[in-house]
Amino acid sequence: MTWIRWAIGVSAGIVFALAYGPSWFFAGLLWPVVLHLVDAFSREVRRA
Repeated sequence: MTWIRWAIGVSAGIVFALAYGPSWFFAGLLWPVVLHLVDAFSREVRRA
C-alpha cells in the first residue's frame, strides 16, 4: 500500500473523529485496507 492511501486514511479518520466521535477514527484507518483489497481483486479479475 502506498503512503498516499495511508495519508488519505488518516485524514479521513480525523474528519470522521471530529464529526462523529473518536471511535470513528478507526473507520478512516480501514479505508486504505479497503482500497488495497479492491485494487488486488481488480488485478486478479483482469488477469483471469
